[in-house]
Amino acid sequence: MIDESESTRLSDDVKEMTIAGCRVRLAYCRASQEQWIVKGTLQCGLEDQQGERSIVTEAYPSREEAEQHAVEQVTTLLGQHTDRSHSRVRNWS
Repeated sequence: MIDESESTRLSDDVKEMTIAGCRVRLAYCRASQEQWIVKGTLQCGLEDQQGERSIVTEAYPSREEAEQHAVEQVTTLLGQHTDRSHSRVRNWS
């Protein structure tokens, strides 16, 4: 069970961002004195078509490294998207 002080500390250590139009929330937690994990949620879609996925990283020696791996997991869930501004197809009018 999480006590109130730990819950407050965990909720203060959160980063929210938007990736590919989806809401991403990353919560940073200590796995040990020397390691970090990131627990994340990914929300995509609108109204009744909205879905949510969760990710958890392995333990990493730095918060930044754990965040990098969390973002990689999120982008993997989102899949590969083509940037149409660099497409080989030219539609000249």
